Amino acid sequence: MPDMLPELSANEQPNFQSQGFWIAVSAESCEECFEYTPCFAFLLPSGHEELDLEVEEDEPLEWLTHPYEAFLNEIWSLSANAVERMQSFTETYYVDSSDETETPYWANLCQHCGAMLDEFLIFGEVGGGFCPGSFQQAEEQIKLHWYDEPFWAYSFGTSSGDWVELLIAHEFDVSNPY
Repeated sequence: MPDMLPELSANEQPNFQSQGFWIAVSAESCEECFEYTPCFAFLLPSGHEELDLEVEEDEPLEWLTHPYEAFLNEIWSLSANAVERMQSFTETYYVDSSDETETPYWANLCQHCGAMLDEFLIFGEVGGGFCPGSFQQAEEQIKLHWYDEPFWAYSFGTSSGDWVELLIAHEFDVSNPY
């Protein structure tokens, strides 16, 4: 796996943390070869924390606790245990960049042709790997694997939906894994 991450400055410390996490597994159609390929994501439980970066320059940073689950995307850096867990699933999720992205980040790559998968299509387009059109579609296409261990990341985006809480409750028969 290439090590292409930029040096993180003091103000780019991890901005998400949690006492546990899921690795979610789904599938996405590759825009290059049109084959379906596995795709992977980190899903944080309700109660995860995000560093509030929208504070005045002279105010201290503070952690906000979120009452909902969230997928992370455009991840610049990850805790070593999260990297290790992800690598146990796949060799096609690693740091890469494309012509459209100036900064490398942890991304899904097609297992057939090696093309970088579009994060917007995976997380933001209905029918994408982690943006199902219904709870039934989520239940059929997304599998979750829970890790009861600390997690941190520096990420530029999150996504979620009402179906996430239903999927977790149905798959694990609990509302929160803690």
